[in-house]
Amino acid sequence: FGRINAERAVQFAKQTLTDTTAPQVSFSSPGAGATVSGSITISANASDNVGVASISFYLDGALLASDSTAPYSVS
Repeated sequence: FGRINAERAVQFAKQTLTDTTAPQVSFSSPGAGATVSGSITISANASDNVGVASISFYLDGALLASDSTAPYSVS
């Protein structure tokens, strides 16, 4: 057994890690340049070096839906 530095463990646990890499997001449907009407499904792919918790879809600044399970989509 050895000595445990409890103060050092607490300091380490309190450290705030900064994610400096932006996530990558792309729409998978509808395709680029598509003309749509009526009810549609919008799908997106997302990746990040730390992880993706969820994607939020907005229309004209208003939240439509959030999805926390890949593949991310809203209908």
